[in-house]
Amino acid sequence: NIISIKNVVAQGNYAVVMATLQPDMNSLNLVVRPVGLEKVNDEWYIVDFDQIYNNAKYAALKALLEKI
Repeated sequence: NIISIKNVVAQGNYAVVMATLQPDMNSLNLVVRPVGLEKVNDEWYIVDFDQIYNNAKYAALKALLEKI
């Protein structure tokens, strides 16, 4: 469950946001983590972290993640 999203950095069709998540609805524990996004046809999609670091297509997104 996503509690909040803060835009951190964007470049072209890639962006990194900081997402505050509540993994368990029965707990007050929160997790904050960076999430990589790719814009396709004016819609934003989450990019799997394995893809970011293993697919050359996402080199720009990897560079954005390294800035935070």
